[in-house]
Amino acid sequence: MSWDDPNWKTAAHQYHAERAGRPTVVEIEPARLELLRRLLAPDISFESAWRELNNQRGHTAASTVEALAYQLRAGPSSLRESWAQHRRAQLDEQQMREFCGRLTKERWGLSKNDEMPPRVPPWKPEEIESLVTLWSNLHG
Repeated sequence: MSWDDPNWKTAAHQYHAERAGRPTVVEIEPARLELLRRLLAPDISFESAWRELNNQRGHTAASTVEALAYQLRAGPSSLRESWAQHRRAQLDEQQMREFCGRLTKERWGLSKNDEMPPRVPPWKPEEIESLVTLWSNLHG
């Protein structure tokens, strides 16, 4: 299909009409849009843009959150381990809330050899409260 094809033109007109004059398909807060536009500059490397988007101040990298989730599959007994304390301290409030939500659901445990991993029951409310208390103590 070429750009001059009537079907393409009809689809493009319909698309713009449905957006009712909005410049973007989704609404993006102005500060975020400014950041994204700045990162598209020709002198910004892909690596620099990636680092800035994924290491925003006050927001822990998703890989750290996933590492904590993976390691805590052993249960609440591992909360006081040094690695857990370090990763837990990096979570911001929103990430902590989301993380606690994950702990309220049944999930897969750690597998041994090539066996099917066991299902792990959700954490009890008092276990989650303990996690939140430990996190709060680190964030004063």
